[in-house]
Amino acid sequence: MFVVGFVAILVASLTSLVSIIVLALVLIGAGLFEIAAAMTHRHGPSIVGRVLAGLLSVALGAWLIAEPLLGLDALTLMLVGYLVAGAFVRIAFALYRRRAGWGWSLVFAFVSVLLAIMVLASYPLSALWLVGTIVGVELMIRGIELAYADVWPSLRARAEHPPAR
Repeated sequence: MFVVGFVAILVASLTSLVSIIVLALVLIGAGLFEIAAAMTHRHGPSIVGRVLAGLLSVALGAWLIAEPLLGLDALTLMLVGYLVAGAFVRIAFALYRRRAGWGWSLVFAFVSVLLAIMVLASYPLSALWLVGTIVGVELMIRGIELAYADVWPSLRARAEHPPAR
């Protein structure tokens, strides 16, 4: 998994495009299931809302397949908004609570804003690599986690029960 993540980062633009297509297919599938569930369970006033929600998911998925680069643009700008909003929340809680380590919350908030500025400074080019890089890093971290989860128990068992000499 680590190697797959590393390769995903090397070809971040391709990873971004594949990721947005996978997201589109998931949205279409979820929308179709939502519509089917609404039609199967027709009793109740929520059928119209559930069908509309399903249609919205299908439409968004279809749009992402038709316009994957615009989808990446939109997702990149949403991630920038998330970074900035998260930074403001961290600052507010850090200044309001002032618990031990509150300064680290300010540091992380500053880093989030700095990342958002860096992404915006290279926008729209950043839309091509940002999602792919995030997916690659996630895969690398997952690979490390899986390796650690596989190796740690055997190391612990050897430490607790060393071989007899």
